[in-house]
Amino acid sequence: MVTVSIREVAQKAGVPRSTVSRALNREAESLINPKTRARVRLASQELGYMPSMVARGLARKRMNTLGIVMTLGVSSPNTSLHYAPLFDAVVQACRTYHQNVTLYVGEEWENRETSLPYFRDGRCDGFVYLSFGAKGN
Repeated sequence: MVTVSIREVAQKAGVPRSTVSRALNREAESLINPKTRARVRLASQELGYMPSMVARGLARKRMNTLGIVMTLGVSSPNTSLHYAPLFDAVVQACRTYHQNVTLYVGEEWENRETSLPYFRDGRCDGFVYLSFGAKGN
């Protein structure tokens, strides 16, 4: 599968890259002449252009992703009737607001200084911490 860049769409439509970006961005589409917008959209469809969510997230400084941190333990969302609805509710809320979900599963939260840096790398805008019981409990 060949990845098509915004530069290729711009070249095919005969417009600058910034115009392609605005024409394909719902929030900025009103800034573009309707004929130009239609030409850009046609070029993007013909080329099979798919916007890069990573590039969009970097430009906007948000990834539209919530991290769900689950610790290992005796219980898990698959086996605990208490936590499964909570887990499902978080995922459904993310869907409602068009947010992605990244699941992190690991040992017990050690402490803030050693565990928090794993979540500051920019992949998630925030996180929910769910602990499903300590080992041996």
